[in-house]
Amino acid sequence: MGWYPGKNVERFFSRGRTESIPEPSAGKEAYYLQYNKDEIFKNLIAAEGHFRNIAQRETESMEAGYANCVVKHYADAESHADEAISHSAIVEGPESSRMFQDLRDRIQSARRGIQQGGINPFEGIREARNIRRQFESFNPEYDITKCKACEPVEILMKRALEQQKECLEPDVRQSE
Repeated sequence: MGWYPGKNVERFFSRGRTESIPEPSAGKEAYYLQYNKDEIFKNLIAAEGHFRNIAQRETESMEAGYANCVVKHYADAESHADEAISHSAIVEGPESSRMFQDLRDRIQSARRGIQQGGINPFEGIREARNIRRQFESFNPEYDITKCKACEPVEILMKRALEQQKECLEPDVRQSE
């Protein structure tokens, strides 16, 4: 049996944050599948961010070696998708396993395209977003469009202006 963090799992992985990693009592397959999903999500977001940074520079930055971080994030996401194939077959069933296999193949294809120099930053951003959407389509808990803390900037600005207005208005109860 491989390394297992045991009772220190929450402290080890979350570093003080509360995360939704199932307890080992839920079964090691469920535990590791959740871990794989978290890692796939984080690496896909990071790859997209790196592509955005590359796109803000000149297009030649792809040839200058700035894409190496994207390759690393895709390789890591690919390896977690590979592990999730077997974990999801046990926990969620064969359909989920097939979806992780398709995801792994798509990530692998994108990684190889970058390594062969056949992708520009703008295509990379588009493909990174499409891969993330594919992942979110069968893992809706990772869909950032449904995140309650991830509201569009317009809504956040509207709320901030409303709160600022409330703070600046005199309290009519105090003047009575």
